Amino acid sequence: DQVIVGTTLNFLALGLTGVWYRAWLDGPGMGKTAPGLPALIGQGGGGLNALTLFALALAPATYYLLFRTRLGLMVRATGEVPSAASAAGARVNLVRFVVTLAVGGLCGLGGAALSIGIGNSFTEGITGGRGFIALAVVVFGRWNPLGALGAALLFAAANTLQLTLQAKGVFPKVLYPLLLAVPYVLTLFVLAVRGAKGKPPAALGTPFEQE
Repeated sequence: DQVIVGTTLNFLALGLTGVWYRAWLDGPGMGKTAPGLPALIGQGGGGLNALTLFALALAPATYYLLFRTRLGLMVRATGEVPSAASAAGARVNLVRFVVTLAVGGLCGLGGAALSIGIGNSFTEGITGGRGFIALAVVVFGRWNPLGALGAALLFAAANTLQLTLQAKGVFPKVLYPLLLAVPYVLTLFVLAVRGAKGKPPAALGTPFEQE
């Protein structure tokens, strides 16, 4: 079951990164740091670095690839009607494997954006569940790269709101944990409202046996 395997790999990665960090990087005293990415647009914590700009440009580029090219048609067919894609000559499992590798690489860039883009060090649990928020972004964006971009900006605004409210001391400190929960509450709301309306690829998570 791909859902079970995926969940297991998530928890495995969470544990292994912590073990490797303590064993190889974190010596006595303070942990290791690395040079952060400089902001190309703007200044300070609100600036946009190369990884952020790349992510913003990647959404329309991915949309064009998926919906305006023959390659994109083949990729979508392997997720929607793999039998038809196979009949047309596509190697379904190979296409899925290559796409999965590409997505994994982009997830790695997302992790790099957290460790050297926003900060300049790694800490255990640095993602803070953002990978699962990314799944909600895809659902809210109706499985469309441009829709996902808009949804990601909405979630980013929710996160910025809670950080701003904390910094300005608008609410008592005892309520700060509730402010931290704002992006995650929004995630649950999106999944509850849009989860049933979104239409994922028909063969998502379904193994395919090449005939």
